[in-house]
Amino acid sequence: MFNRRRRRDEAIRREFDQIAANARHLHLYEFTAPLREASPDPDPAKSPAETGEDFLPTGMRVSGDQQFAGRMMRHPAPLLIDGTARTCPQCGVDRDWLVLCIGPDIWLRCRSAHETYEPALSGTWYAGISGTIQEVFTTKDAGITKEGFDGTFSGITFPT
Repeated sequence: MFNRRRRRDEAIRREFDQIAANARHLHLYEFTAPLREASPDPDPAKSPAETGEDFLPTGMRVSGDQQFAGRMMRHPAPLLIDGTARTCPQCGVDRDWLVLCIGPDIWLRCRSAHETYEPALSGTWYAGISGTIQEVFTTKDAGITKEGFDGTFSGITFPT
């Protein structure tokens, strides 16, 4: 299995190297021709930002945060709050959290499905530590189940 993956990766790398080698000799207009053919722009002098258009296709766009009931992210390492590692009050686990941001409030959820309000953290903290939105769930329970924090893996801590 790994040999097939390695061969595929090497083939992709060789193809990329070939394209890059050919691209060195192209004029900028020739280099960007495949992009213009893929998405024709009515005015090539203007960038998508100047025209007000979104550069992502409609299937890849995520609506704004105001339409979400909340956000969640995994935090596999110990969560330090004011220099102290946060532990679950019910089971004592100190790592592998699901951090739920609902408005300005932060809730921590362990693998055993214990959910605890964390007043020391805020929505601003969450916005600063979280990355981009990778997946959108229709309900909170669907997201919790998909991430494995519904109690199925109760008592298990995954290595980081």
